[in-house]
Amino acid sequence: MRKKLIIHAGFPKCASTSIQRFLNNRAQDLNSSSVAVIGDRFTYGSGKIGSPIWFLEEKRKGGEKLAELLENAIMKGSESFDKYIISSENLNGERFAELFQGIDRSFDVSVVFYIRPQQSWLISAWKQFEISRGKDLSTFLDQAINRSYPRFLKQICEWEQNLPEAKIIVKPLHSKYLFGGSPVTDFCKVSEIEGFDYDEVRVNQSFDYSLLHLLKENSHVFGGQKKTNWLFKKLSLVIPSEYQKTNIDMVNREYQERIE
Repeated sequence: MRKKLIIHAGFPKCASTSIQRFLNNRAQDLNSSSVAVIGDRFTYGSGKIGSPIWFLEEKRKGGEKLAELLENAIMKGSESFDKYIISSENLNGERFAELFQGIDRSFDVSVVFYIRPQQSWLISAWKQFEISRGKDLSTFLDQAINRSYPRFLKQICEWEQNLPEAKIIVKPLHSKYLFGGSPVTDFCKVSEIEGFDYDEVRVNQSFDYSLLHLLKENSHVFGGQKKTNWLFKKLSLVIPSEYQKTNIDMVNREYQERIE
């Protein structure tokens, strides 16, 4: 029986951080259940293993066949694992699917995607990446629409075309459609991982529009992406929960029609 490989090609702003935090924090427990979480440099089986994101990016730039590297890493490792999981938000990027060609002939592969409505995704992306630059929401939306961004369907199709024997799983990021109402419990379900409790921690929270507008107008308080993340984390600890919400109403009808 072939071993199972779960590839979570996590789109940014689609609960990837929550899923990866769970996998990293519970890696050792998962190992005890014959599940290996693949981390930096394709290591696994030793507790917390770190994110593979920069290793993957390095290999992508060099055009290296990630399928061969991953298969070799798995074959050289412990025989006690029946299932392997790799999760990284850059796996949906350009050429990654191509570099994994053939991996579905060696393993029983599932490729998992979570996607959210484009309107709310764009608001979240603006908040996370553009407010610190002082960019207006309308400017960001115009640029995104002109670039057909985000390209959920295009990137999912690339994986389907390059791994024809793999099972492609696409889930809407909405509590109504997620098992247990959470991306983490849902990911465990689709990955057939059972018996794991976890503490749900919200990350990358949204904020009320007026607060976001205030931050955009005072972008000098930011200092690079690392400080941006730190500032939003601190704000989430002091701002009441009713002011931490998804701001889909920030997108007026004209923009909603253009996005659709």
